[in-house]
Amino acid sequence: TNDLESASKVAMETGLVFRHLGQYDTAEETYREVLAYYQSTGNVVWQANLLNNLGVLHIIAGNYEGALIELERSIEYANTGGYLRLGGYALVSLGDLFTDIKAYKEAGEAYNKANSILNQIHDLFLEFYINLSMAELELARGRFTRARELIESAQEIALETGSKYEMNLCKISKGKM
Repeated sequence: TNDLESASKVAMETGLVFRHLGQYDTAEETYREVLAYYQSTGNVVWQANLLNNLGVLHIIAGNYEGALIELERSIEYANTGGYLRLGGYALVSLGDLFTDIKAYKEAGEAYNKANSILNQIHDLFLEFYINLSMAELELARGRFTRARELIESAQEIALETGSKYEMNLCKISKGKM
């Protein structure tokens, strides 16, 4: 089982690579295979993680209905597994979906729920993603001063953690201003 578990985790990372390469069908196929493994083991935490990844993939591909289904399932599984952090990330993804479809009120509500989780667990990376996603919402609303503040807050976290990937995400968001 440990070999299957390790292979599944590697396959999940491979799915992320396919997603970043724009090979969405291959990424989805890979995620679904890994999801099937974790369903067979009954591991709801990893199922929640995969469902969030699928939701994000669907957002990127413009399949908002599919994204909503996967993200709602991810939140449900995270709650069932008692994994607040993952529930927070899924709520951020849900907020991103709502921002993309211009449902700004619902986006704000999702980010507020994620912030409630953040207040309980104090996770820097969750805080980073909440701030950056809320900045995107504020940019969409034309609230540039607030967006800049949120991006700068996210950038401080990226500097503190030393994450070059997250720092690059901040640069992308700044470029949209």
